[in-house]
Amino acid sequence: MVLSSVDFVSDRNAIVVADVDWPSHHYLAAQQQRLGAEYTVVATDGRTVDAQDFCEAIDERTAIVIVSHVLFRSSAIVDVATVARPLAARAHCVWSTVTTRSGTCPSIPLRSAVTSSQRLTARLVEGALERGIEVRTPLDADVRGGAVPLFLGDETEQTSRRLIAAGIVVDFRPGAGIRIGAHFFNTLEECELLLTRLRP
Repeated sequence: MVLSSVDFVSDRNAIVVADVDWPSHHYLAAQQQRLGAEYTVVATDGRTVDAQDFCEAIDERTAIVIVSHVLFRSSAIVDVATVARPLAARAHCVWSTVTTRSGTCPSIPLRSAVTSSQRLTARLVEGALERGIEVRTPLDADVRGGAVPLFLGDETEQTSRRLIAAGIVVDFRPGAGIRIGAHFFNTLEECELLLTRLRP
């Protein structure tokens, strides 16, 4: 809706988005080129977004900046405040965050769920590192979202299928690995079970 409200035939016609952002954001941005938009992609290391690199891509030609609060592949948190700062009144910032189909999550119960999830996520990261498994998310909990992507080389996709067959619900994404989402209703015992099942 925001993209359709912009007149891309003006001098301010650039859309800025990071290369690791959600694929649908790229599809939408690329489609606007037929209406005159300039599609600018910010290069990253494939796991995190450097807010300063993002800011350097924003100039007087920028009409729209699309940025995800948490990257879907690595669960890295993006410093959205820094990205939005140079925009001021010059451009729109489309900030993508996690919501439900029924609207914004209630903040007080969500806060307690976040604390529980962080404890479980920390154990998953620690346990994977103990087992020599590559963790593809920031190790610093302050810049890590609620998912833990793990990479086991050529065995990654097969491992995800094996876990699912055993009743352990995970998500596999090419280029990301096995994404594990520890929610407030999960337990440390369940995290330990998953960790023991990562290797046959």
